[in-house]
Amino acid sequence: MEEKDKMVIGLQSLPLEKLDHVAHVLMKRNLNLQQEQDEIEFDIDIYTLDTETLWELGRFVEKIETNNNASSSSSNA
Repeated sequence: MEEKDKMVIGLQSLPLEKLDHVAHVLMKRNLNLQQEQDEIEFDIDIYTLDTETLWELGRFVEKIETNNNASSSSSNA
């Protein structure tokens, strides 16, 4: 599986409370986001994102997955 495909799966599996950080990264990179009141709606075309944005999102997804795996391992012990 390609790295970008793995990231898409990781982004889709993020808990809702973590999506604020994803939106912040995308807004920081000046992507067009539609904001209505307190909600932000966006579609990510992962194949058009610049390298820096991809790396930042990838590191974030990895961090969350690592933390989730560590939590699962410690609760199963």
